[in-house]
Amino acid sequence: MSIETLMKASQVGQWMGNYRIVFHPGYYSKNKPSDALTIAKKFINTLIDKLEENGIEDYTFAPETTGKDLN
Repeated sequence: MSIETLMKASQVGQWMGNYRIVFHPGYYSKNKPSDALTIAKKFINTLIDKLEENGIEDYTFAPETTGKDLN
């Protein structure tokens, strides 16, 4: 569902001449940070592949990465 939502946002953004599409890549949940990053990368690569398949080319994703300090 998240991929479909971001695809729609990308399409609408392209129609509007949008500069960026901000999204939250997800929470760690019970995953280690390195595992969460691997999951997020896989998700983003799948999203980019689907956008290309659908001819959506004019987008810039801006992952929102604020959160608690781990130090």
